[in-house]
Amino acid sequence: SLAQVIYGLYGYGLTRMIQKALKEADGLTFASKALMKAYKGFNKNNICINSVVVLPKQRRDVKRKMQVLYVGRFSQGKGFNFLITVAKSIIDQGKFKKLSFVFIGGDQPRVEEKYKKGIKFLGKLSHDQTLNNIKQSKLVVVPSQIFDAFPRSIVESLSHGTPVVATNVGGSKEALGKAGILVEAGNELELKKAIIKLAHDKELWDKYSKNGIEQIKQYSPEIISTKTEKFYKKILQ
Repeated sequence: SLAQVIYGLYGYGLTRMIQKALKEADGLTFASKALMKAYKGFNKNNICINSVVVLPKQRRDVKRKMQVLYVGRFSQGKGFNFLITVAKSIIDQGKFKKLSFVFIGGDQPRVEEKYKKGIKFLGKLSHDQTLNNIKQSKLVVVPSQIFDAFPRSIVESLSHGTPVVATNVGGSKEALGKAGILVEAGNELELKKAIIKLAHDKELWDKYSKNGIEQIKQYSPEIISTKTEKFYKKILQ
């Protein structure tokens, strides 16, 4: 149709404009090394910039609710449906009755009656309320099915000593480091095993919790701002 032709031409024109801007820029900043790698052919002056507030002498609470937390849009790309399927499978096993799944970020969808006790929807919460839930949760799951440049929910979870299970897409691997478990996108069995293991293996949980506090130190505003200042001085000489 004419509308599709116009849309296609618009997309092509916009892409060419973006490519031109990338090539002519003095330098490019990226949210993750994964994203920087995807665009490395456009410009030789690159830097990866991402930070998270690291609180000094932050208290790492080891007493947690037996809940698995999801924070994000309730979309297929973010892995919402993927995690719901896995949550139902774990509940159906009947062996992990204390474990619940909590979702933040969208309206409450319909779930069968038998799952309502184990699957809870808190809707859209403020940032402080979300962080409070992260601090209380046993683990956070970031089950993205599409490229995610640098999932902030990962580093915010680690900054509170909350281990993460994430899919190996985009910048998730570099954000997570050695503070959780990576699984392949779309692999329900892998995700299921990782959630059960991390929720019930106390030694592993404690190891990843401590690793998380160390992992996010590299993203402190002080370190990132110094790095950024050096980069700008270099390209603007």
